[in-house]
Amino acid sequence: MSRCLYTYADLGQGKSTVEHIVPYALGGSDAFVIRYCSKQANNDFGRDIDAPFMALPLVGFSRYSLGLKGRSGQVPDIVFNGECVELETPCKVVFPFRGEPYANFGVSPSGSLESGKICFSGSEERLRLAVKGLIKKATVKGFSLQSHTYSPILTIEDAFSEAKTESGETLHFRLHFGYEDFFVPWAKGIVKIALGFGAFALGETWAFSPAADALRSALMCGPRGTS
Repeated sequence: MSRCLYTYADLGQGKSTVEHIVPYALGGSDAFVIRYCSKQANNDFGRDIDAPFMALPLVGFSRYSLGLKGRSGQVPDIVFNGECVELETPCKVVFPFRGEPYANFGVSPSGSLESGKICFSGSEERLRLAVKGLIKKATVKGFSLQSHTYSPILTIEDAFSEAKTESGETLHFRLHFGYEDFFVPWAKGIVKIALGFGAFALGETWAFSPAADALRSALMCGPRGTS
């Protein structure tokens, strides 16, 4: 019975899946795959190794500059944690594949309908969705909505007519190159690709040899101080 490349688990009927050695989003293809990988390992390693590796700025900028599309067919934006200097407010600093960088403030709520007071702040597009949902929820619960000036709020435009608008143009973003933030996802991503290519080129005999075990152990180890 075949074994999983990553975990040595037996692969019974319906338990195996095709593993792309290089993820599609990094320019991988169906020409370089491993066919003895368990579905569980594929999911776990995709979440815990591939995703953090592809989220690294170094990898992200390479995908961006080469125009490598993800499964959605789009080149993903590069997103950093940052802040708007003028507003002194945390935000995501987004570098779209085409267009100028911008700040995404998301939606920050405080309070609740049940408490009698709720406030939203954030970018207009996201706020419109949040306010629409708030009005719908209030209607279902039988609540009436009023602005801070006690004007009734029945539509999204009612809410925005009372909203306070602030803007800023100076964005700062932060890069973390520490052990857990950079080295671990970078090293595991490279080692996983090396294990895959080794198994692809040298076959299953090498894939379950002591040499491959050394690579496999690097993928399975936890953060420093854990086993």
